Amino acid sequence: MKKKLSSGEEAFIRGCMKVILKNDTSKEHRLYELRNGVRKYVVHNRPHEKLVYEKGESVKCICIVSSTFITDFHNKAGNDDLTKPWIRRGLISLIRHGEKISYLLYKK
Repeated sequence: MKKKLSSGEEAFIRGCMKVILKNDTSKEHRLYELRNGVRKYVVHNRPHEKLVYEKGESVKCICIVSSTFITDFHNKAGNDDLTKPWIRRGLISLIRHGEKISYLLYKK
């Protein structure tokens, strides 16, 4: 059964798809999960920048699309009518994998 994507995940996919199609590697694209479970798409200028709460606790990062990832996906995606669906499936797969890893990394 397919899991419905949140608005934050959809924003992440749209934003990443645009930069992958253009091969724009100027920024990092991240998907965070806030304490209340809301997913938030954030674009970073600095690759090692982290989101933190007021008391210094890190915000849970689900996945990161770096310049290397963007270039790799751009080169593999091709340029035909299947390009966008292929990129979308890849990004959804990245989110699902990131959920599993972040669960292990952030569990207390």
